[in-house]
Amino acid sequence: MNQFLSSLDEKLTFPVALDRNREVTKAYQVGPLPSTIAINKNGIVVDKKEYQLTVDDIYSFVEQSSSE
Repeated sequence: MNQFLSSLDEKLTFPVALDRNREVTKAYQVGPLPSTIAINKNGIVVDKKEYQLTVDDIYSFVEQSSSE
């Protein structure tokens, strides 16, 4: 993960969580890696991508996760 983050042209200004115990992987049935799931503050999945995200994808996920 650190290698991916350091490869970005821009530095992210939000936290990135890692699923060290695979609890989230099991709960959301994550298959191929990398996979990214956007979850809003109400715990609702708003998007899921099963490929390496671009910077634009990341900002889109944050925007979707932040909206109600």
